[in-house]
Amino acid sequence: AEKAEHSSHDHAEKAEHSHASHAKAETSEHSHSSHDHAAAPCADATCTDPTHDHSHSSHDHAHAAADACDDPTCTDPTHDHSHDRAHSRFPIDSFVYAARRPFSPARLQTLLRDLPADVTAAIAAGNAKGGAAEEPLRNVVRSKGFLWLASSHDAAYYWSHAGAFFTAELLGRWWDTLPPEHWPEDLVESIKADFSGDDGDRRQEIVFIGMEVAKREADIKAALDACLLTDAELTDYRASDEDQRPALFP
Repeated sequence: AEKAEHSSHDHAEKAEHSHASHAKAETSEHSHSSHDHAAAPCADATCTDPTHDHSHSSHDHAHAAADACDDPTCTDPTHDHSHDRAHSRFPIDSFVYAARRPFSPARLQTLLRDLPADVTAAIAAGNAKGGAAEEPLRNVVRSKGFLWLASSHDAAYYWSHAGAFFTAELLGRWWDTLPPEHWPEDLVESIKADFSGDDGDRRQEIVFIGMEVAKREADIKAALDACLLTDAELTDYRASDEDQRPALFP
């Protein structure tokens, strides 16, 4: 017994002066052999009894119980009050708008004035049920995607909006304007997947993200559809050349 005590004392002294032995000491303290003789798992968050098992296995039950807590007044630090409750208070969702004809730049610019002034204001507005029918974009806090404007048949734009900031950045040319032999070999299949009809890969493909925007999807789509060229305008668009289009569709 004395030899065993002296041996363990030596090990403890070495552990104080060596990172490697410290790690070894920690390993032995929490090993399966020491837990084999420990008490039953203890789920009491306030317990400090060193003979009780406060390992992750016992904590799992506490976490499972915490998941069920949705009381907004609860202050129990052992409960989880993070993402689930936040999502229930501020339900963010999304949808993708898609179309295969160009936007009238003038009508689109008018619609974009309905975008919220900033993200905070949009979230505050989202607490109310919807918005005015004439402001379908009021709850949108983020939107992005490919943009086709009637001012050009060649130019591909990238729509990027976040809060008070909106840009329509020129990406380059639509792939349809280039011969297939000029396409990157590793992108050929994905490029072809975006083609449809005579207009190739030209399209509107924009994801809208915000406070319950899925509930307003029909209103937002209707507002965007009203910005697309009419049949008569599309006829003029196809009959014009690249130099004429900016004047026809400013």
